[in-house]
Amino acid sequence: MWLASQLQPGSPAYNVVMGIPLPATVDRAAIGSALRRVVDRHEALRTSFRPGDGGLSQVVHREVPVEIAHDPDLDDLRGVAPEEAGARLYARCLAQAQERFVLDRAPLWRARLVRASRDEWSLVVVGHHTICDGTSWGIIWAELNEICASVVDGRPARLPELGIQYADWAVWQRDRQLTPERLQRDLAYWRACLAGAPEVHSVPTDRPRLTAPSYAGSEIPFELPVPVAERVTALARRLRVTEFAVLFGAWAVLLGRLGGQPDLVVGVPVAGRDQPQVAALVGMFVNTVALRVDMSSDPTFEELVGQVAGATAEALEHGAVPVQLVVEELVPRRDPTVAPLYQFGFNHLPGVPLNSGYGTARDELALELSGREGRVEYRTGLFDAATAQAIATRYLRVLDAATDRPDRRVSRVPLLDPAERAALLDFGAPPEAVAWTGATVPELILAQAARAPDAVAVRTSGGALTYHDLVERAWSLAGRLRGQGVGPERVVAIALPRSPELIVAMLAVLVAGGGYLPLDPTLPAERIAFTLADSGATVVLASAATGPALPATGVPVLDVADPALSTVDSADSTVDGAARELPAGPGNLAYVIYTSGSTGRPKGTAIEHGSLANFARWFGHRFGLGPADRVLASTSPSFDAFGVELFPALVAGSTVVVFPESPGFDAEALLGLAADEGVTVLPTVPTVLRLLVDSPVLGRCTALRQVVVGGEQLSGALAADLAARLPVRLDNLYGPTETTIAVSAHACPPTDRYPGAVPIGRPLAGARLYLLDEAGEPVPVGAVGHLHAGGVPVGRGYPGRPALTAERFVPDPFGPPGSRLYRTGDLARWTAGGVLSFVGRADSQVKIRGRRIELAEIEAVLREQPGVRDAAVLVREETPGDDRLVGYVLAAAEADPASIRTGLRRSLPDCMVPSAIVPLSSFPVTSHGKLDLSALTAPDYAAGGRPYRAPQTAAERLVATVWAEVLGVERVGVEDDFFDLGGHSLLAARIAVRLSDALDAEVPIHLFFSHVTVRELAEAIEELMADELDDVSEDEAQRMLESAAG
Repeated sequence: MWLASQLQPGSPAYNVVMGIPLPATVDRAAIGSALRRVVDRHEALRTSFRPGDGGLSQVVHREVPVEIAHDPDLDDLRGVAPEEAGARLYARCLAQAQERFVLDRAPLWRARLVRASRDEWSLVVVGHHTICDGTSWGIIWAELNEICASVVDGRPARLPELGIQYADWAVWQRDRQLTPERLQRDLAYWRACLAGAPEVHSVPTDRPRLTAPSYAGSEIPFELPVPVAERVTALARRLRVTEFAVLFGAWAVLLGRLGGQPDLVVGVPVAGRDQPQVAALVGMFVNTVALRVDMSSDPTFEELVGQVAGATAEALEHGAVPVQLVVEELVPRRDPTVAPLYQFGFNHLPGVPLNSGYGTARDELALELSGREGRVEYRTGLFDAATAQAIATRYLRVLDAATDRPDRRVSRVPLLDPAERAALLDFGAPPEAVAWTGATVPELILAQAARAPDAVAVRTSGGALTYHDLVERAWSLAGRLRGQGVGPERVVAIALPRSPELIVAMLAVLVAGGGYLPLDPTLPAERIAFTLADSGATVVLASAATGPALPATGVPVLDVADPALSTVDSADSTVDGAARELPAGPGNLAYVIYTSGSTGRPKGTAIEHGSLANFARWFGHRFGLGPADRVLASTSPSFDAFGVELFPALVAGSTVVVFPESPGFDAEALLGLAADEGVTVLPTVPTVLRLLVDSPVLGRCTALRQVVVGGEQLSGALAADLAARLPVRLDNLYGPTETTIAVSAHACPPTDRYPGAVPIGRPLAGARLYLLDEAGEPVPVGAVGHLHAGGVPVGRGYPGRPALTAERFVPDPFGPPGSRLYRTGDLARWTAGGVLSFVGRADSQVKIRGRRIELAEIEAVLREQPGVRDAAVLVREETPGDDRLVGYVLAAAEADPASIRTGLRRSLPDCMVPSAIVPLSSFPVTSHGKLDLSALTAPDYAAGGRPYRAPQTAAERLVATVWAEVLGVERVGVEDDFFDLGGHSLLAARIAVRLSDALDAEVPIHLFFSHVTVRELAEAIEELMADELDDVSEDEAQRMLESAAG
């Protein structure tokens, strides 16, 4: 407890408050005498703690001052209305609780006397948890009341004999329960029990954790309904377990379901008063055990209760070892942002009144129960009151449902009431998301050409193509395709670069009734051959440049440059009537896109005309596309996002400006074309947008009004950088290939700021989006769920792969009969306003040292470092089983990787700090414009590691010398890591004492966990001395350091 307090300097989290009612028939002097007698009886109330080089000593003082504060103006509540008097008394308790104790100065308690009413005093006593536990307050309460009653009755006080004192018990515990053999046995149990346990819970918080966590807290009281309390008792009796197991089981179900993490660890206090001699003794006997529950097998609730009962029995058998020793054994390297082992608490106190936390919360989230009384205690820096209230309400719902039907599996225990469930389903299918149905894209483009045949449809730097020419050339090519047997449900591969000819070919395939398959001619021949065979392509459209590069597969190859295929005046182009009818309807195939497959073979995704038309019309409507707009086409044609740049523009009568393909990506050339051609709408991906934002040419794009991004996660930093360079509207689109380009969108006005990633927004026209848990039920607002997409955008599936299609495309239980949902494999959460926030891939979360990590979180913190414009983080397996995080940054020339890692360490736990930082001038991109992970070079760990560097400054020499002595290391360099050298918090305490003595200034222990190298700690000490010794000059402070360093 002392060490925990030192790691949280200034925090009142370990202050315990009690308001003790005393009769007004006793005067202040008698109350003071009564308190003096209680203090004289219990050594713990006269104890302080003295750290030394040899460890921590408990000091029992013969006498301590017994003072009771009382301010007649503030502490006399007689004549005040009862409700206001209660509020004022609470405020006095709160004020008392917030003042910190210095643990080497006795007494470690303080008292204030408040006249609560005409008939009653309230003695507000605050004590530090190192000297007392909850039972101790009950003892103090009882003894004070007995002594006061004896004064009133004129008789001797009847107080129990104290055969031993707390120090006697501490010696007995050391000699009997903490022997080396017993410790070894118990620590082995905890090592095995907690192996692989999650280090941090995944219950979503309203705010991110701070580097220096706040222990400010509040509480939500509630009451168990009588029928529920009766069922808890009945179930416990039937299963022959304690009520604790039932109540804890419901808490575990709730936390596991909210966080989507069935394996969790909860801290449970154990009284530690097994010996009768300590029953009436004041002191700190409580220990905390880390109770682990694993619901991965989806047990029934009564099976879970049995599991809890068994785990509790084992934990109590090995519960004598102090939790701090378990921490040092399992988590020597402390993350200052989060408590080790557990962050949840649970306490069942039958027959004991619940005591308020008075503005503090030791755990991030805790549940306390006594009889039918309950309260949820939470840290206000992490959770809103509304969230805590929802957790309390859901706990009651879980407990009610689970005890009503204990044979129900935990995944089926309802968290939501019908109204909440309906609201979440409404989030996923808002009424404004009406589908744009009834026509196909070629039908809409032909209609546009009939309205404005001379309008320019396609422009390049070398010329233009009108809508009339586009349509006539498409009809001409379509006629030849029909001659090759192309019609509805037939696939035509297109192996052409980004060009007007490509657009003609795509439209021609659709006009002919077929579905197009974009084919990248630069892919390996084996992959091209597989794709053609797997898709069943009828014909390939190519050019003189791309055709010869294609492998011989037996599929006919037509050269689109053949005059017979491209001339507007060909016989086929002038055919009227039935020959010019569009054979494909909304339910026919429009295109097939191949993406990487988990088996190593690419898989095709089939999209229908109705889905494509719905997207094109929604896009044009949302962004107000019209004849005056010019939309840039710069994405790879084999990427489904090329459809964003093409079809909405042609359907709306806009002009498509084609950026010609080149061997490498040239941001200046792209922006130059956009500026010269007056591009108004720019679709792209975030990686390319970063290159564009960093280019000086961006300022020339004065006609640009709208940027649309998708395909990758968009960072708030990039959105802000674009807004600073060019105040255009930015929209973030989200959608897998299987759902017709996009299923949701979020507008990002230039004035909006996003601390992390930009949300992915709300469903687009005809789409339905649901966040579901493993059992297929909607998750509450704020909870992480598996994102499922439904409605018009959902594709057919994977042609020729019925098993994979059935696995990913599942029946939609919330939609019309026969409708389907696509399981995206992505994780997201709803905000209270019904906006989706992307969390990450369910299958790409990485585990480092057993902790589940989102790479996007590290990237967000990297972008906050000085000189860093953008960042990407990936996991590299350097040797089997050796996974390392590597950060790649676009940074200013002066940015130093070591300084960046130091900055990260101030905001992230050590396991999330990349092993190496690699500065880059630009990110490599794929042909689709996305970040090319395979092109990111492996770091030189030796160069980026920690070679020996001798201490240079006086502070560095002092720290290195003390580390070497305490850690037993021969040589310590300035970049050596305290924990890598074998350090832990107990050794940190010894080193802190030595440094404090040498400098005659307190060096807090918590610095060791945020400044882990000699250099970092030395810099922190220099800052500390500058702050603490205001009247000492910089030269004097340096001389003091020199003297201390020897």
